[in-house]
Amino acid sequence: MYENYKKVFRGGEYKKKLWLAASTGSLRSWQRHMEAIKNFDEAAHTWLLQYDPRTWSRAHFSTHTQSDALQNNICEYFNSYILRARDLPILSMFEWIRKRLIKRFHVKYTGMLKYKGAICSNKQDLLEKYKYESRNCFCTPADDKLYEVEYFDRSYVVNLNERSYTCRVWDLNGIPCKHGVSAIYANREKLEEYVSPYYSKDTYLAVYNHMIHPVPSKEEWETTIYPNIKAPIPRKPAGRPQKKRIRALEETRNPYKVSRSGKQVVCGNCKHVGHNVRGCKTSLTGETP
Repeated sequence: MYENYKKVFRGGEYKKKLWLAASTGSLRSWQRHMEAIKNFDEAAHTWLLQYDPRTWSRAHFSTHTQSDALQNNICEYFNSYILRARDLPILSMFEWIRKRLIKRFHVKYTGMLKYKGAICSNKQDLLEKYKYESRNCFCTPADDKLYEVEYFDRSYVVNLNERSYTCRVWDLNGIPCKHGVSAIYANREKLEEYVSPYYSKDTYLAVYNHMIHPVPSKEEWETTIYPNIKAPIPRKPAGRPQKKRIRALEETRNPYKVSRSGKQVVCGNCKHVGHNVRGCKTSLTGETP
């Protein structure tokens, strides 16, 4: 959606206001950011409202999935993962992907078996970050499971029974953030008991426990009574086939490769700008043909 948005509304301020509205988990905060966009440019506000907020705003995400991811990075990763196989015939491509996935499932499963923690390592690191940030929180208990947590000049209501609070970070990603961590510590309980089971070691092992079975070569396949499927008639499109996707302007490029973007071409023959030697219409003697 952002790729289409920036084609119409260019500039850093448009980008900043959009991402503020998309990334906040609070519905009231989302409404304030949308009002700010409307005051800045009503056309941009109208353009955004044509899309269902449940598809691009964290404040409208379902809490069932326990994920607050806004981008499709997993799709981009898989696309680059199978890049070498995309030019292969269909069966060869599937075989290439199958063999890589067999190894990947095995590596993931055996690696997690050796892991000593109860929560996946990346989520454990996030929890440690929230622990550090919780030192600036101050808790006021209303009862044994309900707290008012102050963080500098703002206050939040934390409900340990429902595992939720007003900023909705815990509701969305299943991990108590600094406000929830402060309330859990004040209640003298273990943080790991309040982390979503989606991020546990047991769940991770259950996901990768279903192996992809090996397949013998086609010489060992059983003969069936059905006719063989013939290959489709190939239709080669004009031009060189594209393998790499078109990157957005703000995406990071290779820092070790010199970019030619924005540079003017200078002819080595006539020293004029706008063409090279191969397209030069001036002869080597300096005469124009």
